[in-house]
Amino acid sequence: MSHSKDVIVETLGYYLAVCDIESPANSPGVWKSLNQSECGSVSNRVDTFIASAAEHGHAAIVPLYDDGVFKVRLIHTLRQGLDLGDGLPNDLKEDYRGVLHLKTGRMIVASLDDLGTERRMPSFEIEPGAYAIRVLSDREQQLRHEFLEGLHHYPMAEGPDFVVPISPV
Repeated sequence: MSHSKDVIVETLGYYLAVCDIESPANSPGVWKSLNQSECGSVSNRVDTFIASAAEHGHAAIVPLYDDGVFKVRLIHTLRQGLDLGDGLPNDLKEDYRGVLHLKTGRMIVASLDDLGTERRMPSFEIEPGAYAIRVLSDREQQLRHEFLEGLHHYPMAEGPDFVVPISPV
C-alpha cells in the first residue's frame, strides 16, 4: 500500500531539501547563518551542513544544476526498504539515499534557502518515525523547468522533476 502527493517548489540557492518541519536543519536562521559566518568559505560551510544533515538523518539535500520551479512527487509506502520498481521510469537518476528522521511526521520540501524561514510549509504528513528515503531526478524534466520563476508558471501536465520514495526502516 502506498500513497503519493505532488508538490511544486520554487528554488533559490541551487539546493532542494526534504526534512521534518521541526528538524534541526529547519531551525530559524539556519541558511542565513551559513551565509554570514566568518569561518571558512560559504561553499565549505554549506557542504559541511549538508553532510551533517545526512549523517544525522535531519534532511535529504540534493544539489541542482540551476534554480527554477519543480514538481516533486512524494511516495510513501508501508513496505520496508526501497525496492521501488513500481512503474517508475528507468531513466531516473538517484541523487540521494539515506535515512530521514521525521519527529512530527510533517515532512516539508523546500529550497535550501527557505529552511528556517516563515516561507516553509508542510507538504506531506505521515506517521512520525525513521524512514528510508531516496531522491530520484529526471534531468529531462528539470531542463524544461529551470529558470522558471513563480509557482504559477509550472506546466501542471508535466513532470515530476523529482520522485521521493520513503518507507519505514
